[in-house]
Amino acid sequence: MDTKDEFDFNQGRLGRRMPLDVRIIAWLFVGGAIITFFMVALSLFGLLNLNPDYSPSVLFGLVSLDSNFTSAIYYLLCAVLELICAYGLITGRAYAWWLTMMHSVIIFFDAILLYSHVPTAATLSMAIVLSIVVWLLSRRRLYGIGGGLKST
Repeated sequence: MDTKDEFDFNQGRLGRRMPLDVRIIAWLFVGGAIITFFMVALSLFGLLNLNPDYSPSVLFGLVSLDSNFTSAIYYLLCAVLELICAYGLITGRAYAWWLTMMHSVIIFFDAILLYSHVPTAATLSMAIVLSIVVWLLSRRRLYGIGGGLKST
């Protein structure tokens, strides 16, 4: 690889030289954020059709999504967090690795709480999140996590 193909982490060029797997994960996060913004709109316009007898809990059971407004706020925060993670991952920032790991752990437990009445959805959601965690652990050196210099 010649010098013009090397990625300079200090310049933060938006992923033109990041490995393909990083770009794929980052674009998956962007797609997830777009879907989540759509859920915010549905919540704000009252189209999410929350069951009045069922109020799911999120954030390890600390927050109950019992109204359209609380659902919209929760989904908005998730969408913004996903965009921050995507930007940080594609620019090679160490904070993004930690933030994505934290977000994945929270989403893993939220999947158990949110989808407890739909076992297939819970299992699928947890499998996707676990695959992201495994990917993060395998790519930690790219973000300078676990010692050593950043490498591609």
